[in-house]
Amino acid sequence: MKKNILVYLLLCFCSVYGQEIQFVNAPNGLIIRENSNINSARIGKLNFGERVYILQKTNIKFEFEDNGTTITGFWNKIKDFNGIQKGFVFSGFLTPNVPNLGDTAEKYYLTTIPQSVRDKYWKNMSTSNNNEILTFHLRNNKHENLHEFSISNLEFYENSSVSVSTVNNLENVLKVIIVEVNYDSCCSNHYSTYLLLNNKENLIEIPQIKNMHCDGPEPYKTYIFPEEENGEENKILLAKITPKTKKEEGKTEILKKYTWNGVTLSEN
Repeated sequence: MKKNILVYLLLCFCSVYGQEIQFVNAPNGLIIRENSNINSARIGKLNFGERVYILQKTNIKFEFEDNGTTITGFWNKIKDFNGIQKGFVFSGFLTPNVPNLGDTAEKYYLTTIPQSVRDKYWKNMSTSNNNEILTFHLRNNKHENLHEFSISNLEFYENSSVSVSTVNNLENVLKVIIVEVNYDSCCSNHYSTYLLLNNKENLIEIPQIKNMHCDGPEPYKTYIFPEEENGEENKILLAKITPKTKKEEGKTEILKKYTWNGVTLSEN
């Protein structure tokens, strides 16, 4: 009897954690219906780029006309990534690939702001309506949202990028993930978010750095980690770097020192 229960639990575990993930690629969103037919009640809606778990693939075929193009698919039973909405959707507007994929680094990627969201933003701007804050996410290869970022002004927003570096001599920290958000108006503004990845796969954010560049080589702020030049073991240094020019030598000024005790960061 105990053996049968164990087998049952293992099967349940596999069914939950082995579920297929797909993404909505319908620009205007995808309707969730109560049952597997077009006349069934609407019980929810998924936005472009949303993640869903496929619970059941049916053999109930359906064809949809979209601007003169016939899209063929089936009715699939799904639940959204948060497990809040559940029902049937048309598979012709699902894809196994991330439709709003941005920059990538190792097993991490950024999402992008969908065009439909951008269009709505500009429409609201022209009609003086208030806009919602635009956001994108840092995700891992399991498609889990790890961190949310806000776009303060779409008019001057340029791009976002992610990079990953290995960290040595910082107790329990494996890597640092750096996400940079860039704006360009009169001057270029760069917002750098640093996330420490510890050995339990948790992310710890350290104070964001903002740099502005207007003309030529200018001093900029950055973090110095233990293995880098001027670095100290189990410390993260906030530094201002003055680049070397033909007339002047470069200079490194330490603005703040943060001590890492293996769990938290504290300013000295």
